[in-house]
Amino acid sequence: MQANRVIAFSVVLSGLIAAAVAVMLTVQSPLVTPDFALRDTIVVLVGVVVGGIDRLWTATLGGFAIGFVSGLINGLLPTDKTVYLPSAVFALVILVLLLRPAGLFAWGRRAAVPDRV
Repeated sequence: MQANRVIAFSVVLSGLIAAAVAVMLTVQSPLVTPDFALRDTIVVLVGVVVGGIDRLWTATLGGFAIGFVSGLINGLLPTDKTVYLPSAVFALVILVLLLRPAGLFAWGRRAAVPDRV
């Protein structure tokens, strides 16, 4: 029963955080279209997957890593080639997922989901 309460609390908390972020993004750009904040959502998901989805701090480090790499690549690319920034970042993400599928910051841990018989 305790696990159900934790899950319910997590769902409610994530909904409240998502609502707060939606309000902030809508204030920043009042034109809401069907693909509103889709790019931001994909970048956040990529950061979580790169860092490791099993722990909060590894997901946070993954987000910081994606932000750092984006800034670095954006600084290295010529101004007329910055349109290729998302492609370069996603290519690096694919490379990370091929080499370390558990995430960059998952050192010697077992899977997050225990095996059940």
